[in-house]
Order: sequence, then structure tokens, then C-alpha cells
Amino acid sequence: METGVKNDTSLSMETLAEEIRRDSKLVSDRSHNFKKYLSVVVGSELVAWLVYYKKAANTDEAVALGQKLIDVDLLHHVVDEHKFKNEKLFYRFRADEVDYDPKTSLAAANIAKLATRKGVLMRKSFFTWSDKYAILRTDQSKLYVYESDLSATPTNIVDLGKGQIDVTECGECKKGSYCFTLSDKNDILTLCANKSVEQEGWIQALMDAGAKFVEDEAVKTIAAKSLFEFKVVDIDKNEVDLRKYEGKVCMVVNVACF
Repeated sequence: METGVKNDTSLSMETLAEEIRRDSKLVSDRSHNFKKYLSVVVGSELVAWLVYYKKAANTDEAVALGQKLIDVDLLHHVVDEHKFKNEKLFYRFRADEVDYDPKTSLAAANIAKLATRKGVLMRKSFFTWSDKYAILRTDQSKLYVYESDLSATPTNIVDLGKGQIDVTECGECKKGSYCFTLSDKNDILTLCANKSVEQEGWIQALMDAGAKFVEDEAVKTIAAKSLFEFKVVDIDKNEVDLRKYEGKVCMVVNVACF
């Protein structure tokens, strides 16, 4: 069975948004907890409107259509905390925002329109790890990091044309996760993926966007297959390449326990 949303391929979301906005009973000023919200639409009322005017065949399709308006950044929750729901929640069309400009908007939904790669990654904040929403734009050579996919502004913007990628699976990385670090002269940003294949995909995409790959020393150590791949510092603080001893009998002593 085909749904109303699937049949909306010829329906312009912009046209639908304008049709909804023209209904003065649907879009109006509302108040909640003594605070006034200008030009908003209530989620449950929009669902009823979409079904009544046959924009959607049923409630579920109406909710999906409302979410699509959010996905293309034409509509958003007034404080960017909710996806579209059939509830008494306030939403506002971007066109009704006083200072909104789709050409310069940094809203996650707007930036994601031309995303090369996007998804949830983890980032350490103080003593806990929390989910963040990352969007890579190869056309801009930039990585945007948001609190969520509903956020109006990013918490971080990394210019990949000036940075480098440092791969690490230990240290700052959450146990059982797979990390990569973006760094430049001023800042370091460590993000974690749940799977190694996701980490590899992000790293490759970031490199394609202009970042430089630099293998982390800790990873080199883990990958080392021979003692002679290391460099150490002698008692006089001079660097010694252990390759000079290759082919000779060597004894490694833990001097802390000697």
C-alpha cells in the first residue's frame, strides 16, 4: 500500500509550507508558561490540518510529512528540542524567523542538505561521554559538530584545509570505541565511533575533504612487530634508534623494577 508521503514526490515542500503559513488559524501567536511565542503552529493541530486537507492519508503519514518539513529546514521546534510530534508542541517555520537566511543558516538541517557524511559520534565532556551530531561538508572542507540534529548552531566547526587527522584507539578514547582526533595549532577535537568501519569511513571522508592524515604514535606502538621499530632516549637524553642493534642479542629491562 502506498502512503501519502510517498505520493508527495511531486509536491514541493516549499509550496506546502507556504500553504500552511497562509492559514491564520493554524499559524498564530501562542503562549506557554507566561511566555509568548510568535507565529507558531501546534504539532497536533498541523497533523489534523494535513489529514483534513488530504495532504496525508492518516495521522502517521501526517507526522512523517511534518518531520520532512523539519528535515529540509523549513520548520523547526521553537527551542530545537523535539522532532515533529503529534503533540501540543510549538513549531515555527523558518520563513517566520526575523533573521533567518537559508544561505547563511548554520542550522544542522540546513548544513546537512549537502552533507558528504553525517551521523552520531561521541565526544568527551568533563568526565562523561555524550552523543554529538557530526556533519561533513566536502564542498566547504569543514566538519560541523552539533549537540543534536535539531540544533540551530554548531558547537564546533573544524576547517579541514588547515588541520590534520590523528588516529587513536586508546588514551582519551572511550573503551570499546574507535576514535579519531582532529587537531590544529589551536585546538584538538576527539570523536569516537561505535565500530571500526565507521571510524575508517569518517577518516577517509575527512581526508577527501582536505585533512592530512598523521598516524598516532600510540597506534604505531601497538602495530609494531619488532623492538627495532622503536626509538628511545638514553641516559644523556639523546635519541637512539634501536635499528642500530638489529641482528644483535638485546635484553629489555624494566628499570623501575630493577
